[in-house]
Amino acid sequence: MTDSSLTRTELDNTRKRKKNQRISNLLLLIWRLIFLSSLAVGASYFVNSSASMIRSSSEIEIEGNQKLSKQEVRSWLKITYPQMLWSLPIAQLSKILRDEPPLESAKITREILPPKLTIVVKERKPVAIANTGKEQGFLDAGGTWINKGFYPKDSDIGHNISLTVKGFNDRYRSDWSKLYRHLPNSLVRIKSIDWANPDNLILQTELGDVHIGAYNDKDFVTKILVLNKMKNLTSRLPSERIAYIDLSNPQKPTVQVIPEAKDPEKLP
Repeated sequence: MTDSSLTRTELDNTRKRKKNQRISNLLLLIWRLIFLSSLAVGASYFVNSSASMIRSSSEIEIEGNQKLSKQEVRSWLKITYPQMLWSLPIAQLSKILRDEPPLESAKITREILPPKLTIVVKERKPVAIANTGKEQGFLDAGGTWINKGFYPKDSDIGHNISLTVKGFNDRYRSDWSKLYRHLPNSLVRIKSIDWANPDNLILQTELGDVHIGAYNDKDFVTKILVLNKMKNLTSRLPSERIAYIDLSNPQKPTVQVIPEAKDPEKLP
């Protein structure tokens, strides 16, 4: 009798514990549902309320710009205000910025408190001052043309650029990226590149003009090596007597010399 009663008591206690546990779990589940529902409602209210709205371009923070003005970068987005922060098409806006020639990359993030957009940009680095004959601007190492109008008028963007390119055309873009890669191999300082005549690329160097002929990547490397061997040319021939150096055929380089002026006192 005693053992049987004890066993029934234990069973009853076990049932009660399990029942209480189920009730506790159910209450916990209900509490979680209420909490998550409240959180979702609150978040939805916040997202769609004026608290998550940007009202002017000043709430768009620009970081990473060096030569470009912040207002210039903001203007490319063409956002109308006020605007719900979460309704802005971030991927589309990022592409709009990346398509602008002065920018190499752009990353946009939203921030809730206070509501704002943060845009981190990376500018392209101009390596040459260039003109097309109609427009003036800059080139980066990859051949991207950047009109000078993108930069503020008081910008010092061109102050530290020593290379100029004349007669640039967009069809030269691929050739330019290869050509520029080889310029550091020249022991003769190259000041400018005249591309006005694609059949005869002209380098203005410390030795004078160097006629390259039509650009060819493989030949250009050879021509730079030949030019390097002529670095001390002015020690034998004054630079004012060099009309130009012809490297159109690197196997037979020639120097066009300006005839030496005759001394009038020696004329008969």
